[in-house]
Order: sequence, then structure tokens, then C-alpha cells
Amino acid sequence: DEPTGNLDTETGRQIADLLFSSTEARGTTLVLVTHDPKLAERCHRRVRLSEGVVVEGQAGAAPAPAFSGA
Repeated sequence: DEPTGNLDTETGRQIADLLFSSTEARGTTLVLVTHDPKLAERCHRRVRLSEGVVVEGQAGAAPAPAFSGA
């Protein structure tokens, strides 16, 4: 949640670069919550919420059921 919110511009950019490059290198997904439109623009997929309701993008499929014994 807001990984760069309280950082100066340059440090915020460096942290964002690290998150995106690490995600790409590992082939994983990054779930990012931000109020920064420039940071959101770097994401492949965006879902915008307002008052807890999806107002832009798609909410996606229902989550898969939990693994038994997890």
C-alpha cells in the first residue's frame, strides 16, 4: 500500500524501479495500491476504485477457493 507515498521523488522512483524489475525477473505479479497516477501508468493492468466500487477497469474473476489444509 503506497510503497512510495512518503519518499522523495528520486527515492520513490528507485523503489518503484526495484519493485517492477524484481517482479519481471521472477515472473511474478505485483499488486500495487497507489494514489500516484504516474506510478499507476507503469502498471500493465489498472483497476480504479471510488467509494469501494470499481469505476474503471475490471474486477476480474472470483478468487480461487483456498487450498485444503492451508
